[in-house]
Amino acid sequence: MFNEGFAQGFGEDVVKQFCEENLAYLLDDSQFSLRVDDICASKNNQDYWLYRIELKTNSIHKGAWGSPGFDWQDIKDYYIPFLTRLNNVSKIVGYCRQENKFYDYQSVEIIYQVPNKKEKGYIPYYKVVNIKDLDNLELDNIWHISVYIKD
Repeated sequence: MFNEGFAQGFGEDVVKQFCEENLAYLLDDSQFSLRVDDICASKNNQDYWLYRIELKTNSIHKGAWGSPGFDWQDIKDYYIPFLTRLNNVSKIVGYCRQENKFYDYQSVEIIYQVPNKKEKGYIPYYKVVNIKDLDNLELDNIWHISVYIKD
């Protein structure tokens, strides 16, 4: 169905179906869930709609920093090919939350946690990683990994 790319003006349901089919191995494990939603972002003073595709761990409890996340090494052999297939049918873009802008470089956004050395608990961190660098990434305790595509 998706061999030639998404049709112009594709919707959230089409994106979600594609992701569910291409991340089925990870989603069949109850450790992960998928969220697809749309956001408005700007580029060169013009607004565009993007879709955020978020893979997150289900082991997180509300407000419970320190709940176990997942390790990049455990999913990279499934997630990197997913990104390749996604990029073949759509356009992956970089997104900056602080500025609410998107850019032409291709990246993913990762939210992970590290132990707090001063106090008991964990500290959340936000990291943007270029897709070209994902193969060499070493990161654990990931809560969410998101990629953005342009409609």
